[in-house]
Amino acid sequence: MESRDVYRTAAVLVCLALLAGCGAGRNPMGMQAGREVTVTDVNYRIYTGAGNPATLADIVQATEDTDILFIGEGHGDPVGHYLEARILEALHDRYTRDGELQRPLVLSLEMFEQDVQTVLDEYLAGLITERHFLSASRPWPGYQTDYRPLIEFARTNGLPVIAANAPRRYVNRVSRLGPDALDDLSAAAKEWLPPLPYAEASPAYREKFHRFFVDVTGADVFVHDGENGEDA
Repeated sequence: MESRDVYRTAAVLVCLALLAGCGAGRNPMGMQAGREVTVTDVNYRIYTGAGNPATLADIVQATEDTDILFIGEGHGDPVGHYLEARILEALHDRYTRDGELQRPLVLSLEMFEQDVQTVLDEYLAGLITERHFLSASRPWPGYQTDYRPLIEFARTNGLPVIAANAPRRYVNRVSRLGPDALDDLSAAAKEWLPPLPYAEASPAYREKFHRFFVDVTGADVFVHDGENGEDA
């Protein structure tokens, strides 16, 4: 079965996106301000949406009625990286019986762009070395401490991984020239993008995003560096 078919049938999807990063569960080390820090279960607390204390087991239990689990965090937060890996491991343990997964479990990360999916699949299948995987997949900074443990967990346990981000060169083109500029791309290039044309964000979503940005950063205006595309 091709990887894209596996993704369509996945029942449980751990999606590290939005403000995403990923990280170390069985290798509980992270990077913060250029130094290694040790993270354990005492470094985080879990609460429900109503503010009541909860546990990692509660998160796993909630996936019984859920197909997709989104996790958002700060890129430089080693505690968030650690917890993400703990969740992935706990889901794998929960849905494994006699060495076999009872529900499809797929990991999706924004840290890899969609046009390196083949490279990622080849590494997970053991067809290429890690050196060639990293040289061809444009991994984010901090890969060794933040992202590698998740990829290696997926590789060891035979889990598919989705490279979820649109290629940055096309994101940059939209930020410079607008979404209609994607029409000029070849059919092959458009394979790495959502179906076109995609709808504009609703006014309600734009307002919600603006409020969130202001609350988090303290800035009054959201400024996007469209020329360099470094934040896209």
